[in-house]
Order: sequence, then C-alpha cells, then structure tokens
Amino acid sequence: MIRLLLKTTRFLCVQGRQYSSDLGMFCYQCEQTRNNKFCTIPRGVCEKDPTVAALQDLLVEVGKRVATYANLGAGVGYANADVDRWLLDAYFSTLTNVNFDPKRFEIFMQEGGEMLKQARKGYFDACKKTNKTPETVVNGDWEFRPGIEVLAKEGRVYGIDKKKGDWNVTCIKELAQYGLKGGIAYLHHAMRLGYKDPEVYAETARLLSCLRKEMKLDEALKLALDVGAWNYRVTGLLDRANTGVYGNPEITEVRTTPVKGKCIVVSGHDLKDLALVLSQTEGRNINVYTHGEMLPCNAYPKLKKYKHLIGNYGGPWQRPVSYTHLRAHETRHDLVCRLLLEKKKKKKK
Repeated sequence: MIRLLLKTTRFLCVQGRQYSSDLGMFCYQCEQTRNNKFCTIPRGVCEKDPTVAALQDLLVEVGKRVATYANLGAGVGYANADVDRWLLDAYFSTLTNVNFDPKRFEIFMQEGGEMLKQARKGYFDACKKTNKTPETVVNGDWEFRPGIEVLAKEGRVYGIDKKKGDWNVTCIKELAQYGLKGGIAYLHHAMRLGYKDPEVYAETARLLSCLRKEMKLDEALKLALDVGAWNYRVTGLLDRANTGVYGNPEITEVRTTPVKGKCIVVSGHDLKDLALVLSQTEGRNINVYTHGEMLPCNAYPKLKKYKHLIGNYGGPWQRPVSYTHLRAHETRHDLVCRLLLEKKKKKKK
C-alpha cells in the first residue's frame, strides 16, 4: 500500500513539475480532480480558482515558518495557545471544499504574520531565561503585505513546479503534508468540541517544521511514518471528543430513502456542525439527512434523539449528491435543498 501511494504521489508530482503555476494552478489535493489526476486553470472541480490556490500555497508556507519557531520554543519550555489555534485554523482553511473567499485568506495571512512574531519572540525570550543560544532559522521570517494579488503573486513561488532537489524526497514530503492537513482537520473538530492536547499540538508543530528541512530519502520516509503515528493519536483525541459530547454510538438502523418535505443534507465530517443544524431546525418541519462520511452520526445518542434526523442520503462524499431523486418528492409548497442542481442548470444556460 505504501509503495502504491508513493508511486501515485510521484506521478502527480512529476506532472506538477512539468506545469507552471505562473500560468494558473496545479492542485491534486483531493479525489475529485479532473480525470482523477489534477486540476489546473481556469478552476478546479471544487470551484477553487488560481488566485485562491496561490493564497493557500502561501498560507501553508507561512504556517511552516510559524510551526518552526513553535517547535523550537517547545524545546525550551515555550508554548502559545494562540499559535496552536491559528495553525489549526489556517491549515484547515487550505483543504478541499472550504470557504474560498480570497479575503478570508488575506486575513489568515495577516494573523499569520503576527503569530510568527509571537512565536519567534517567545522562543528567544525562553532561550534567554534558560541561558541557551537560539538556533538560526534560515528564511524563517516573513512580513505580511496587504493585497490579495500581492499575496497571490508571492504564493506562486511555492507551487509544486517550483520545488527543487531530490524528486523522490519531494514526493514523500508532499504525501506527509497532505497527511498532516487531514489530521489537522480532525484536531480542529476536536478543538471545537473543547478537546485539546498540548502534546499533540507540539508534535504537529514539529512535523510541520520538518517539511521545511532538506532531507535524504530515508529521513523523508521516517517523516511520513511519523505522520502516520501522529494521525493515530489525533483520531484518538477526536474519538474522545465525539463520544464525550454525543455519547457512544449504538447499533442503529438508518433510513436511506427520502421522505416528502423540506430538507437539509449535511455532508463533511464535523459532528458539531450537524448538531447545530439539528438544534436550529428542531420544530420547524425540516428534515435533516446525513451524507457520505456523516452516516455514522445517526448512531450517536445525542444526535439521533432529534426526530427530524431522517437518515442518510447519497453515496460516498467523493460522489456528488444527485438531487433528482429528492425532487421527485417535491410539491410546490414543499421544496428540498437543491442548490447544486440549480447551479448546474445555470451553467448549461
């Protein structure tokens, strides 16, 4: 399995090396890419455009620099909860199917500049208190410059086509980076439910900082395996968060066919989002369906207690929901959530 993943990652990385991000973007982050390979210009399958792609690349780079000082700080007893929170928020914003408002990324970048200063100062102050000589961080600083186009231009420097060095090492580091992104999403979910782990946050910073280092092939492989071990701890924290707040899942029969009436379909994998939708629609004659990875939510006691959680609709998350079946149950007065279908119609016109 590891060999297959590395082979696939290497193929896509080589494709990216042959493509210039100066002309648009190159993204192979998710399973929804065009032709199951990668997305370029003018937009990705997820509707991400080249500007947002460049902003995300820059935000990832800024995050690595913040993590570098956070990691060094941990070695001398320094920790900053604001830095930990920002790293989770920032990396979570670079995933697929998130809010692609460019202004949002500019704000994250502005915050990142401040977090970098805090992490750097905290590290140097801790070194002074412990009588240790601070390490020199090459290209560790970064200054925020306002303007979406200014930031996007800077971000294009960090496209996959700009990577240098041993290409096998680059591919494995890319694999590790996407593993970190996925795990950080789960840390973010746990954090929203009030579950945090400073030791896991410290390891997160260490792994992110390693992505900036020059490595040999065996070191890169060890990094990828370390990310796997870290992911195990992350999912354990998320499980404690989900079961601690919503109870232990029970064997539950789940309806998979729609019923007549207004409805909302909730996808993703954030239980708190579903809980908020359920609480805000209770008693409003609106049915709620889970989709894709949200299917297990129907088994959590404090979620299944809502009678308008009707069941699960559709297949896996990577297969977009078709609302045709749901629309067959509509009347003029009972409409269903069909935004994707209407969007497709407008495009055809």
